[in-house]
Amino acid sequence: MVATGRRRTRAPARRTVQLGTKMGIAEAGDLGEQLKGLLSGKSAVTIDGAQLERIDTAVLQLLAAFVRDAHDRGIPVKWKGPSDAARRSMELLGMTEALGVVSDDKS
Repeated sequence: MVATGRRRTRAPARRTVQLGTKMGIAEAGDLGEQLKGLLSGKSAVTIDGAQLERIDTAVLQLLAAFVRDAHDRGIPVKWKGPSDAARRSMELLGMTEALGVVSDDKS
């Protein structure tokens, strides 16, 4: 293979946070550590909440703080599905905007 002098650039790797079916205060510590680690990079993060059946307010607050901190660092955050149950919790608490959830995030 002959080098052409052009550098090949790769799209940044997308990193995914997989939320379990039940995200309570017991899971918040481990989730917080995972989210903290994701703030050191620059590539996009996807939060997969499609399987959520129950999510505590403390976890929603932790996720909202992560979304804010990621935004401040220029790290794009996208939601993959939040489930209907998770969406209801977010809406009930008025946190959809802080979490970066938009109406077409059901995919």
